[in-house]
Amino acid sequence: MLSAQLAAYGVPHSAEPYAGNHSNHVMGRDGRFYQKLLPFFSQRLQFE
Repeated sequence: MLSAQLAAYGVPHSAEPYAGNHSNHVMGRDGRFYQKLLPFFSQRLQFE
């Protein structure tokens, strides 16, 4: 698993299991796009 390899090399990261596929639970207010992706980039990107 990628997470295990990153941890073995001391690379800081986060990972979580996802019970689904590439198309379900993605869009909509309860979907991963709004609940996970947008907050992730909002915390890490800085706009001028």
